[in-house]
Amino acid sequence: TGCWDQVDIEQRAFAVGMAIDVDKEQNKDNLILLTQQVIVPSVFNSAQGGSGDSQGFRNLTKGGETIFQANRNSTNLSSRTISATHLEVVLFSEEVVKEPKRFENLMDVFLREMEMRRTINVAVVSGEAKDLFDVQPEHEKLPARYINRLLENEQSVVVIKPINFGHIQENLVSKTS
Repeated sequence: TGCWDQVDIEQRAFAVGMAIDVDKEQNKDNLILLTQQVIVPSVFNSAQGGSGDSQGFRNLTKGGETIFQANRNSTNLSSRTISATHLEVVLFSEEVVKEPKRFENLMDVFLREMEMRRTINVAVVSGEAKDLFDVQPEHEKLPARYINRLLENEQSVVVIKPINFGHIQENLVSKTS
């Protein structure tokens, strides 16, 4: 008895960040690259002897015409089911956002997904968004968490005001921005 679609927590890979870029390697204009930064639990679990030097994350990148398709294509990169319940930040490259209607179509997946929280921060970055997940932050084990904290830092001169899925959804629905 119980839920038919239940997945044990030990069988999940938790994504803390996503980056969406244009797939330049393919010759099709409509393909995107989805990079998901997932937590490596053994690094954070001192009971299993996690090393302080180990990398606390893995970046999984796959392409597709939609986020849904790219996510489905990435299932063979991990032995666990990828879950977005702990997602903190989603980065879009400028190239993706510049294309008419593309940003709105990509956001639709996030806004309809049941697991997505409206408080997830969103940022548009110049260059490749996935490259930001390779930074080596000094005081964090997860680059996605570091980026999220930079966005929320109100003293930062670089960030004007963080925007999250809730704000974007309100603007898209009301067609005000």
